[in-house]
Amino acid sequence: MHLFSIRSLFVLLFAGNFLLFQNCCWRNSGDLLETYRLTQEQRELIVYEQEQELSFVHSQGYLFDLQVFTDEDRTNDREGCEDYNRFEFKEAVLRSELPFFKLRLRVFATSPDSENDAVVSITAIGVSPSQVKNYFFRIDENPISIDLNGETLSDVFVYESFNEEFYISTIFYSASIGLIKLEFLNGEYVELQN
Repeated sequence: MHLFSIRSLFVLLFAGNFLLFQNCCWRNSGDLLETYRLTQEQRELIVYEQEQELSFVHSQGYLFDLQVFTDEDRTNDREGCEDYNRFEFKEAVLRSELPFFKLRLRVFATSPDSENDAVVSITAIGVSPSQVKNYFFRIDENPISIDLNGETLSDVFVYESFNEEFYISTIFYSASIGLIKLEFLNGEYVELQN
């Protein structure tokens, strides 16, 4: 009988802790404060569609492709114990097999009522020499102009990495056509081919 009591006590303690940790807000959950929605214009900053292939040319002359393998509109539905905001975002992931890397492009609203407040964030995942996750930061709020295959694009934003161990150093992203150029630490680059 004594063994059964210890086992029962253990089961009760385990079940109680499990239920407590499953729901940290056992009395109240947080309230949704605001929803930050994307406008159609902001959604169009991610210009890619599922399974689209992009052709790039390397500065040494060889060609390679990036494939879009996800294209989604989502929200960060993270309810919890505290009050929270919901952010709507659109995401596309571009993947290359050789050299292997992934670029995650995400646009999200930064204000619940302003049509102009949206940010495109870029995260790269690659091998250098082990799998590394790297973040790129837009270095200027104003776009620059770049010539690409004889056409001038005036809506290009420059994103840089501050991680000197990651092989991609700079990303050029056009609001109208997307990714146009990647620069590498060794001075080489790849550029979108029309």
